[in-house]
Amino acid sequence: MAQTSQTIKTKCEAVMQTFKFQVLKSKTQSMNVKIIS
Repeated sequence: MAQTSQTIKTKCEAVMQTFKFQVLKSKTQSMNVKIIS
């Protein structure tokens, strides 16, 4: 059981990292658009 919950925790952390990266990327892109225009 402990191993399963550890795997779920790791997967959740990976999803959160990806989500944060996507948000950061879109923020950077919108900043770049503002600079260009």
